[in-house]
Amino acid sequence: MTDLTNANPAAVLALLDAAERLAEVEAERDALAEEVADMVPRDWHGLMTILADVYPETAFPTLPDHEARDAGPRIVSLLRRVDALAAKIERVRAMHRERPYADPELRAVAPSLPAFVCQHCWGQADAAVPHPCPTIRALDGTETDHG
Repeated sequence: MTDLTNANPAAVLALLDAAERLAEVEAERDALAEEVADMVPRDWHGLMTILADVYPETAFPTLPDHEARDAGPRIVSLLRRVDALAAKIERVRAMHRERPYADPELRAVAPSLPAFVCQHCWGQADAAVPHPCPTIRALDGTETDHG
């Protein structure tokens, strides 16, 4: 600690005022940091909402990727394209949802029949396609051959 016994009183008061102001500024900074942290999206939907607000499609259109394009608009376009692909995957998953096999009495007689079938594949093949079907397994990365 510095000995301030012989220091100029005005200088000491100025230092104390500066230290007090610094503490106030640091408290304001910490409060703002918490506020900003609360605004940061914690999921994909939150990120896309902020992206739409800050970088609207009218100002930052989604364009085909090109290496010569500025990084910022390029990232915005790529994020929008990823979001569109994720939405398509969710629509496919919704089509290929599981449903209970329709006839529990038949399953009692033939236990090899699946407990759950794919809603979409059932209608396409007119057969009990066990769920998860090949499409869902391919989306999950658990099946590499669809045939």
